[in-house]
Amino acid sequence: MIQSRTLAITMLIVIVVAGTAVAGPDRLHLNRGEEGVHHGAPITAKALGDTIYLLGDPTNPDQYHNGIPPQANGTFEDEYGVPGWFGWTHSDVTYSFDSFWNVSDFNVVAGQYSMWCGTEFDGDPGYGNDWNQSLVFTHQVTDNAVASTVNLVCTVQNHTEPSYDLTYIEFNLGGVWQVWNVGGYDGLRTYDVNASQTYQPDDYVGSDGDEIQIRIRFVSDGAWSDEDGLWDTDGACQVDDITVSVGGVVVDSEDF
Repeated sequence: MIQSRTLAITMLIVIVVAGTAVAGPDRLHLNRGEEGVHHGAPITAKALGDTIYLLGDPTNPDQYHNGIPPQANGTFEDEYGVPGWFGWTHSDVTYSFDSFWNVSDFNVVAGQYSMWCGTEFDGDPGYGNDWNQSLVFTHQVTDNAVASTVNLVCTVQNHTEPSYDLTYIEFNLGGVWQVWNVGGYDGLRTYDVNASQTYQPDDYVGSDGDEIQIRIRFVSDGAWSDEDGLWDTDGACQVDDITVSVGGVVVDSEDF
């Protein structure tokens, strides 16, 4: 069987969100590489300039209950009940305006929700051809003149075509993404991730050279996926029970 496999990188969409990092205010904005361009949910139509409320609209009085705003009972909110993604972002560099990382109750790892990399094709869950989807965590260190050891613990529930469509754990060192799990995660398996990386002063990234970045990235090739109907899955992967530590101190914990 001859399979044509290509990897196309065409467009970067980054959802930048900061929260529990040591420095910087909570903020949420969705963009495709340029500030102020906002987009909606992964499977719906997109509109420029929209304000996105992940957990409800605080300007709508009908969504309040006993004076409590609609965000206060969800996930990814701060102590005031407003959206805050705590340093996690997600991006797509292949699919024009779509990002397929989303908090979902479908096929969860544990609890009610997991972070899912997937969508639907004709009503069935799955992933598409030529995907390059990243879930990115950014943490700002207090002293970029000293080294830091960062540790990522999480569970990755994978469901991809073996050998061709892969999920990677990566660290950004000096502007170059380094793969921690060489060879990637593939097939229908659950992986318990415990990844560590030491950042030297020259390894920090960001405009001020004081950021640590980690990403969970899914890449599919040009054929054999749910999109063309040649490989049936429940989406690329679910990620849950995430803990990030820097210097032995927990800086982020997510169970969605």
